[in-house]
Amino acid sequence: MLTPGALEIANGRIVRLYRDTPHQVDLDLEGCAIFPGMINLHCHLEYEHFSGQVFKTQSFAKWLSSINELKLQSSKEDFTHSIISGCRRLVATGTTTVVNVCSHPEARPSEVLPLRIWWAIEGIDISRTFDFPPLYDYDGVSPHSPYLASAGLYRIAKRLSQEHQAIFTTHVNESDEEVEMFTQGTGPLYEIVKRLGRDMSDCGQSDALGLLLDEHLLPSGALLTHVNFIEQSDLTRLKQANHTVVHCPSCHAFFQRKTFDYRRFTTAGVRVALGTDSAASGSDLDMREEMRKFLHSHSDVKQEEVFDMCSRNAAKALGLEGELGVLLPGYSADFFAIPFSQSKNPLEELLSSQQEVRLTVVAGKIVHTTY
Repeated sequence: MLTPGALEIANGRIVRLYRDTPHQVDLDLEGCAIFPGMINLHCHLEYEHFSGQVFKTQSFAKWLSSINELKLQSSKEDFTHSIISGCRRLVATGTTTVVNVCSHPEARPSEVLPLRIWWAIEGIDISRTFDFPPLYDYDGVSPHSPYLASAGLYRIAKRLSQEHQAIFTTHVNESDEEVEMFTQGTGPLYEIVKRLGRDMSDCGQSDALGLLLDEHLLPSGALLTHVNFIEQSDLTRLKQANHTVVHCPSCHAFFQRKTFDYRRFTTAGVRVALGTDSAASGSDLDMREEMRKFLHSHSDVKQEEVFDMCSRNAAKALGLEGELGVLLPGYSADFFAIPFSQSKNPLEELLSSQQEVRLTVVAGKIVHTTY
């Protein structure tokens, strides 16, 4: 972060840092602190219009059923509007890059959106066939989860990811009902997906993540969202394969889950980053709130470490170390600014801020301002 000081930008990149403010500047941000743009590694922008329509619950199966009902009641225009409004919310709160799990490619807006978006096409094939669209129009693949996507679909997604150097992301070991389904072959989620026609022969054996690892269904460097349950023996395999665990604190709180076991992952050398998930699971797409919620349940973690989870760590997970997540010469000029009173340190100011950020810049272009 930078305060006081200045950035010199050319061709969308940071050319030089000044630790004191030069005499002449094109844009004066006096009284502000500048931070590298935040990177949200897991979001469902299409569900922004679900805000306030889903009640908090500990039953993942009931929540899944209610989401399916809302999706059936939604039009293409509803999803398109949600993507646009979600993007506006992201840049207004300091996010400059997002991995968006895209369930309805037909709803993708034709207009240019104000931030970097990795579109990861979501695949579900338990009750119907599914084919990923050509990846030259998209950036990644996302077999939804082991309970909604077959091993065959995971293999196809892995191949596409490797051939196109595309992002691979999936939900896994999210709920106790998912763990019960795979380890015991029982439970409400088991019954729901069985009725949908899923082949249940892989249930009653190992947890879902263990199955994915045992069957080599993940490419290296996958983004694994949630992972609220993990066997100790699988931690080493996550580290060796350079996978990133993406934790979504608002979603975690929405389902009233036990505290995320962050230190188990970091002690094993597994990278952890943050995401917002969606309005359907209690998020308002503000990464500052995700950091606040994380710190509330992990009082032993320093603020700087949490900010790294949505900047440096996230950039590494995307293979963009040296491009995003830091304010240094040569990096892309992705940053945001907030008012800074100097009564706190800049990170404390950021974490206590509730209003829209003063300025957001992506690749040197202003995409949001309250000036």
